[in-house]
Amino acid sequence: MAKNQNRNSFLLCGMLFPCLFLPSLQDGVTERDGRGPDQKIPSTNRKDERPDRPTRVGGTLPSEDSTDQTDETPTDTSPRRRIVDPKKFPPKSPLPARILLAPFRAIAPKADRGLTRAEEINLPERLRLILSNPHIQPLFGGLGDGSGFGGGAYLSTAEWLSKNLNVFFTSHLTSRKYFETVLGTRADPTAGSLQDFSIDFIARYRLRPEEDFWGLGPQSLRDQRTNYDLQERGVGLTASVHLPRRVNLGVGVDYSSSRIFAGEDDRFATTQEVFGSSDLPGLDEGAKLLGTFAFAEFDGRDQAGNPRSGAYVRFVVTSNDSVSRGDFGFWNYLLDARGYIPLGTKRRVLALRVLGIFNERKGGSEIPFFRLARLGDSQTLRGYDTYRFHGRNAVASNIEYRYQLVEGIQAVLFTDIGQVFDRRSEFSTENIHATFGGGVHFTSKKSVFLRILVGKSGEGARIFFSFGPTF
Repeated sequence: MAKNQNRNSFLLCGMLFPCLFLPSLQDGVTERDGRGPDQKIPSTNRKDERPDRPTRVGGTLPSEDSTDQTDETPTDTSPRRRIVDPKKFPPKSPLPARILLAPFRAIAPKADRGLTRAEEINLPERLRLILSNPHIQPLFGGLGDGSGFGGGAYLSTAEWLSKNLNVFFTSHLTSRKYFETVLGTRADPTAGSLQDFSIDFIARYRLRPEEDFWGLGPQSLRDQRTNYDLQERGVGLTASVHLPRRVNLGVGVDYSSSRIFAGEDDRFATTQEVFGSSDLPGLDEGAKLLGTFAFAEFDGRDQAGNPRSGAYVRFVVTSNDSVSRGDFGFWNYLLDARGYIPLGTKRRVLALRVLGIFNERKGGSEIPFFRLARLGDSQTLRGYDTYRFHGRNAVASNIEYRYQLVEGIQAVLFTDIGQVFDRRSEFSTENIHATFGGGVHFTSKKSVFLRILVGKSGEGARIFFSFGPTF
């Protein structure tokens, strides 16, 4: 019983002990509430007594009932006004533009972070110093269709030796073992700083181990795809004069020694396994050719890298004769005509092109099969496989509609037609092939640096990732 009395006394003391500090606790509350010690604390509901409840300072909480607002400031009942007039917002882009730009909007945050990082490490300035160096410049891209992606370097003396002499060297290697190296000079004996007259000399070596061949004629079979290895060494000399009104004239001579080996693409048979040397002149021993040529060129484009108006025409005639092995002799004619028509504004351009390649044998001489005209690449019949059609002659045409979506991105719609033929009797509507497609160009102020296109033909579709303009 004594234990119970002691316990009750202890509990009573514990209940009375906080009352000794009640005035000080009340003073602390009133000081935090901004009221004096003589002012009463307004009653609140039990549900509002939370540890994280914000303190009221001369106003009410948004969740409190209006009946509890005893000393709050009056609420502003004036009508709200828009700060920005929606009529001044820019109009929405057309639906096709929004569809094309949707993937780019999705990657925009990551691209923004990447650009921020590039600015932090001063990458633009470093690249500018590299690319603006006239003596050393990087090379990107492939060495023609089917060569894969690669890179290399361009070395030049620029104006270091003289304004009238430039010595340069290039070396380029791709992922599919295509290789090209060139050593050359460009001189102006008239001391005109290469503006009106120039003499160019080059020595070259080319290795192309997986060149495609499908047979001859416009009806060659798709299942006869083969490949061969082409190795070429050559030298060339060209003299050209630059006339007023954007006209260039020139003459030159070129020597080449070509050898043919079995192709290195194991997915397909070699050309030697399917075709014989009687069908394809030059297949066994290659050819050594000496060519003399002349050309005339008119360049009326506003800019060569990404033209939006103007025209371009080039005509070349070449006489080729064998030097030692093989009986080869033929004339080659090339006509390339292009036009660019702005449709109301230079943001919308209609681009047209006509290409003609013609070979004519000299007497009973032959034409090496690897010098025949061919169609099916990133510029002709863009829905077919690489070099799908081979023939003595070829005619092709391109029509492109180019629309500048935003700065640096250009939408493209195109259609191509073309045909190869040996004789005029083969030139007919039955042998004409057509493709269509579209894609985007990524552009700078003066050139197209990347193309992503999809072409569709009767044999399927093809995707292109290419550097530089189509035409």
